[in-house]
Amino acid sequence: MNRTHRPIFLSFTQFSLTGVLGLGLALIFETLSWSTLQPTLPAILYAGIVSGSLAYTLQIIAQKHTPAAEAALVLSLESVFAAITGAILLGERLSLTAMAGCGFILLGVIIVELG
Repeated sequence: MNRTHRPIFLSFTQFSLTGVLGLGLALIFETLSWSTLQPTLPAILYAGIVSGSLAYTLQIIAQKHTPAAEAALVLSLESVFAAITGAILLGERLSLTAMAGCGFILLGVIIVELG
């Protein structure tokens, strides 16, 4: 990344390769039909375009302007943010073990930042 300075090309390449490999494996191992695909298509497109490509591309661009240590700390909180967002938006609840794990991750990030 430091040599090419082309984060969008990197993101496009990663998603293209993943898409081609995923489609190839789906054609080999899955039974695909339009009747089963059609109801799920909006969710698949949202996950692929907005949640996957857009968010990941913005993350790559932001990492270019963030020191490596700080980027690693923020990215280690990804699962914590996902759990909190799932609880708020979807009403999901974490087990006691999962809550403790999120707490330990958060505590670790705070300790590193304070140090």
